[in-house]
Amino acid sequence: MTAAGAPPLHLVLHVPKCAGKTLERHFEAHMPPGEFVKPKRRPIPARWVMSRHAPDAVPHPERVRVISSQQIGKSLEARFTGREILRSTLIRDPLGHALSYYNFRMMRYVAMGWGTYDFDTHVRSEPRNRITRFLLANYLEIPWPRLVAMSGEEAFTLVARHFRDFWFVGSYRLCDELTGELAPVLGIPPVAVRQNDRAEMAMTIAWDELKAADLDPKLRASLVDANAVDQALFDTFAEARHGARTVTLKPPPRAARLAPLGHEFARPVHEARRRIGRGYW
Repeated sequence: MTAAGAPPLHLVLHVPKCAGKTLERHFEAHMPPGEFVKPKRRPIPARWVMSRHAPDAVPHPERVRVISSQQIGKSLEARFTGREILRSTLIRDPLGHALSYYNFRMMRYVAMGWGTYDFDTHVRSEPRNRITRFLLANYLEIPWPRLVAMSGEEAFTLVARHFRDFWFVGSYRLCDELTGELAPVLGIPPVAVRQNDRAEMAMTIAWDELKAADLDPKLRASLVDANAVDQALFDTFAEARHGARTVTLKPPPRAARLAPLGHEFARPVHEARRRIGRGYW
């Protein structure tokens, strides 16, 4: 309990395709109304000129024990003045993330009767260092012009500095471990049912899952090199758990960029190819 008598607030930052949906559905299923909240953000373009989060993003902050969403910005923490905030997040290696995201999208498109496209199109249409960039843009609320100007080393250092204040950081494979630690504190079951699980989806959807072993070794290596900041973040914090403050940092190569401009300017072309391939604009 804090000096104000309120229990700590658990902020669980949901990074896409890193078991965040599993955690959120678990909170929704087992916590009383009002104790778990998925904060809302203002729609575009309002959030470009006003604060990121709407006034009703957290209706009754005094009742909330957990917030989790892809849309949490650090500015939201100011609404919990006087509360201890325990931050957690799960991350993933760039190759595993790219494959998971691609397979998930293709399964969803097949289930909806849409078309599919190749892995190369997927990779070329996606931002480089997607996880690091997501953390910077969404949680730290850094605008696009500053993101594209960042070196990989600067981006890594900034995220690592904030991770050192997190209660729990680790690989998405530690989802059960994180759930088990939250369970006695929040009064929820210690094991969560998997959500967005590809193995379960594959039972009803005709899609041959693309695996790392299916890729040419040079393609695997180039994807990791192109996302060196994400790889460095994963190598540093995958097993951190409660020890993010004491891990040995493994920064990316000095030449690494967070968001190379050449790739950024080419992305819209491949995004158009992706939309044409799926047959739905």
